[in-house]
Amino acid sequence: VVGGIMAAAISLWNKKLGQVIFNILMQFTTGQFKIEEGEKSPLSSGLSFPYGIAIMIGTCIAYWFRYRGGF
Repeated sequence: VVGGIMAAAISLWNKKLGQVIFNILMQFTTGQFKIEEGEKSPLSSGLSFPYGIAIMIGTCIAYWFRYRGGF
């Protein structure tokens, strides 16, 4: 969940959220993309982020709920 929120925030910040949502919808509806020769793959939005941070935050939240009883 944390990774999805971070990905959406980074996509929104870089003004590529529409492209990312389009890629996701196309992948779910067709299962593949038709790419013309010399055309850039639509799966690549050119964005990346350190997913380890999302894993760490999610782990801390899970630990907090498991052993501390929530917020």
